[in-house]
Amino acid sequence: MSSVNPIFYTWSQSFPLYTQELDNKGYVCTLCKQSYSPLDVDKLMDFARGIMVCEICHAEVVDNENAESVQGSKDRMQRFNHQMRFIREGLQKSEAMVLPAYVPASLFPD
Repeated sequence: MSSVNPIFYTWSQSFPLYTQELDNKGYVCTLCKQSYSPLDVDKLMDFARGIMVCEICHAEVVDNENAESVQGSKDRMQRFNHQMRFIREGLQKSEAMVLPAYVPASLFPD
């Protein structure tokens, strides 16, 4: 039953776009709500203060946790994990089972 883990790995890899959206959620200014992509971090970083600063109003820029794509990806991943829990539980139970050895039918008399 050790072949189960690769199956789950393969299924989880079928969601690269969702996990990529979670990783690339971007940033938003706390004051003016200007949004920035992860590629803009180098321009926003203020090393003296140790924070990212908005180019427009100079307020702090934080992770954009409420982006629509982020919320949609989280929802899809939660549904996927919820639906897969029954399969995972059943497979975990089956890993403890010991299957009998195969005996060819030719060894049995007719």
